[in-house]
Amino acid sequence: RAPGPGLQRGIHTIHRPPSASPAALVGPRPALTQEQLEGVITASTFVLDQPRCTFKDYGNAVIWLVVALDKDASTFNNSAEPGTPETAFQSFPDPVRAYMTLNATLGSYPCPKPAGDITVLRVGSETSCAQDVMRPTCNGPLPGPGPYR
Repeated sequence: RAPGPGLQRGIHTIHRPPSASPAALVGPRPALTQEQLEGVITASTFVLDQPRCTFKDYGNAVIWLVVALDKDASTFNNSAEPGTPETAFQSFPDPVRAYMTLNATLGSYPCPKPAGDITVLRVGSETSCAQDVMRPTCNGPLPGPGPYR
């Protein structure tokens, strides 16, 4: 399927320093990878470039990817905590309007990128946790065609 306009713009990435609240929305927004890969967009996944060099000024930040339907992105509550009913993948897109997944630390995205590193994130690739409410930060298959932001 062709990417919708929201998918082309990417989705919000946030970071949450251990002592800060609420989380900061950090730009630029992630973008679909330009790497020559199979399945950059499928019915339930898409592939983004990793946010290399985006968080270099945030010290020991914990980084989360926030996935929302384009129409609901503006309603994301950046004081919401990951792993809670308010941000659980299993309740997306109704009643949860945005879920948090693929957490990482700054060390996961070194700047500059070391040669040979994998530099993409596949959103929607975990099928084993899609129905597991004990894994609210699951990177489960996307429930529909989007567009996502």
